[in-house]
Amino acid sequence: MTEPTPAERKTTAEAELAEKQVAEWDSPLARRRRDAENEAAIVKAEKDAAEARQSQWTSLAPILADIPRGETAVSGDQPIAGSALAMDGLRAVAEKVAEIVKTKVGEPTSVLVTTEPDLASVDAAYQTVVDSLQDLMTMARQLLQQRWPPPAGPVDREKSGAESVAVAAAAAGFITSVVGMFSAQRSLSTFATSVDDLSASAAVVGALITASPSSTVLHANFRMRGKGQIDNDFAELRALRRELADKEQSFWGNIRPEYQTEAADRKQQIKALITAIDMFDNSVRTVSSGSTRSALTNAVLYEQLHLEGCIDNVLLVKGIAGSGTQVLNDRPLWLKDKFSVMATSNITYMLLNAKENRIVAAGTASETVSWQGKIGDRVERAAK
Repeated sequence: MTEPTPAERKTTAEAELAEKQVAEWDSPLARRRRDAENEAAIVKAEKDAAEARQSQWTSLAPILADIPRGETAVSGDQPIAGSALAMDGLRAVAEKVAEIVKTKVGEPTSVLVTTEPDLASVDAAYQTVVDSLQDLMTMARQLLQQRWPPPAGPVDREKSGAESVAVAAAAAGFITSVVGMFSAQRSLSTFATSVDDLSASAAVVGALITASPSSTVLHANFRMRGKGQIDNDFAELRALRRELADKEQSFWGNIRPEYQTEAADRKQQIKALITAIDMFDNSVRTVSSGSTRSALTNAVLYEQLHLEGCIDNVLLVKGIAGSGTQVLNDRPLWLKDKFSVMATSNITYMLLNAKENRIVAAGTASETVSWQGKIGDRVERAAK
């Protein structure tokens, strides 16, 4: 057997090596290794692709961390929705006052709501008008009832002169009292409040009407003047004045010499009383500087406090300062800022039983309301 040549040995070695490599390539271990390498290559390719896409989007979009944070600034001395919040609180505290009144006086009843605490001065002015009317009418009737000419007999000039002086002095004194009472200006100092008295009284009137629909509720300022006994007395006084004026003229003619002095005295009495009546009428109808109504109008309006079955109770209402807080949640970017506001409203009240002239309830009612929402969105009242 001949030895293979070097070329043959080389060919045989290469064939064996190829068979061995094919066997190794096709072995389970080689296949698993190739599969693992392929998976690793796929993962790396996907990672490289994701990083490439992220780099692309990053170059197009800004970096959010580099954007300055926005800030919501609330300026002014009023909270968000401050006016509506104050009215809501006022309505709530007015309802509380109305329930107190209803509990104390029951229904049906009549209530006069006022913001004027000096009720005594108003009532004194009413009484002055009434008393002055009665005094003037009494003096006029007495003069008109005197007989003229006097009965036969000697004339008592001393008595006649004394009567003349007395009547003239009474008339002059009355004029002085009228000028002093109705020409003077009465001032009432007040202080600024977050809720004015008109708003407070209007809220209480509305709450009283709702709480006691069968009761009569009046506002001291916002009502019709009406007509009462004072107007009837004024009509009678004007009629008496006309009679006095006619009688004054009658003293000018056909006076016997012995009655000249007495006639002059009587005439002076009538003239002084007519002057007093005119002065009184003018004074009570004049609206003095700083006032909104005349003394006569005040007297007629408050006359109902003295008439049976008209006004049973007087309710004083004063709005006083409250307090409030506001919390603002300043949220970033496009998110709407949230806020919450809370306010306390207060009303001071006193309830007077007009017939018994005694206070049956008094105090300061308070109520707190809270609103919440988002700026630029709907605002809602928060539940208690």
